[in-house]
Amino acid sequence: DYHIGERRRIGRRYEGNLQSLQEKKIMQLPAEPEGSFSVYWLFSIVLLRGEAAFREKIQQRLLQEFGVQTRPFYVPMHQLPIYRKEICLPHAEYLSRHGIVLPTYSGLQDEEVDVRVAALKGLTRVPAAAPAILPLLADPEPAARAQAIRTLRGMSVGQIANWSHPHSEQIGNLLNDDSPMVQ
Repeated sequence: DYHIGERRRIGRRYEGNLQSLQEKKIMQLPAEPEGSFSVYWLFSIVLLRGEAAFREKIQQRLLQEFGVQTRPFYVPMHQLPIYRKEICLPHAEYLSRHGIVLPTYSGLQDEEVDVRVAALKGLTRVPAAAPAILPLLADPEPAARAQAIRTLRGMSVGQIANWSHPHSEQIGNLLNDDSPMVQ
């Protein structure tokens, strides 16, 4: 009873603090259908934007910048070497590419959950002025383009991936481009 109570407390804390990101269509939280009772053995979220590389960047930054260990959802069985089959299971594959399991363990304090939530919110927020950078990428002046790229590289992957812009994927790729910038 103690462990189930702890997991439910932690799950409710995550849900309450991450609800705004679900409302903004940034992530999907676990559901507890009416008449059911989740023990939240795992607290898993599904990022609604980006692909596996985006999820991996979020996980990497959570660990490196905030010391928060996470793990991806499980690999679908049809993609495991022993069971490998050339079939398409789009829902399982989507969850595998977009899912993150957040820390849950008995004794995890509310303040620790809040720190993890704040880190996740910080990595997925979109600054209001961010899209103003986009025209600078098309500027004929190399120095203006270089400044825009430096600004973009200082932002989180989540900030860029959440923009509603036709070139946000290409812009996000700049974060992974280590080639020298025009000075």
